[in-house]
Amino acid sequence: LSMQASDEQFEIRYTLDGNTPSLISRLYEGPVSLPKADITIRAALFIGDVQMSKEFSFKWNGGNLALSASEVTASAGSSSASNAVDGNKSTTWGFGNDATKPATLTLTFAEPVTFDQAYVLGVNYYGYYYPKSVAVDYWDIDSEDWVELAAEPELYPDMEASFNFDEVTTTQVRLRVLDWQNYSYIAEFQISYSKAGELVDLTDLKELLT
Repeated sequence: LSMQASDEQFEIRYTLDGNTPSLISRLYEGPVSLPKADITIRAALFIGDVQMSKEFSFKWNGGNLALSASEVTASAGSSSASNAVDGNKSTTWGFGNDATKPATLTLTFAEPVTFDQAYVLGVNYYGYYYPKSVAVDYWDIDSEDWVELAAEPELYPDMEASFNFDEVTTTQVRLRVLDWQNYSYIAEFQISYSKAGELVDLTDLKELLT
């Protein structure tokens, strides 16, 4: 997270716990790493011990854009599909050997999203039920076709895969589970943008408090 004041004479003080920024709040001195969790960022401009602006506030969802999908559909195990994108590692999207390979989980967004990272977390039950390999695709708006971004041919035994790739902008993202052992469980499918939250422009806070 980077923040920029409207004038060099102002200091930026901020909080990451949802509390109102004050004189004793953190002084912004450079880019801040944000946690992969839901938080509320609040900031204001100060000169010395005097607050000089109204407060700026926005919510950070941990960078997981999958949480903002307007629709989640699956080719198998559709009743539990949303469990893979709820941000909760204890819930799963599951399906068995009767599913057609590959099994797909598709996220649809009301507005285009830009991302350059993906994360998949599978679950290994008793060394007998687990996903073996996965791939991540995006819907190319220009060609009107699916394009593969990354793949992990050996998810076992770590049961997780992190991908980095050139940024893309799309309205649909797809996880393909290519193969699995007896039954497949996916606990998390996340997408994120490495530059998300890079700049918070506090220029609009230049209005002085009265």
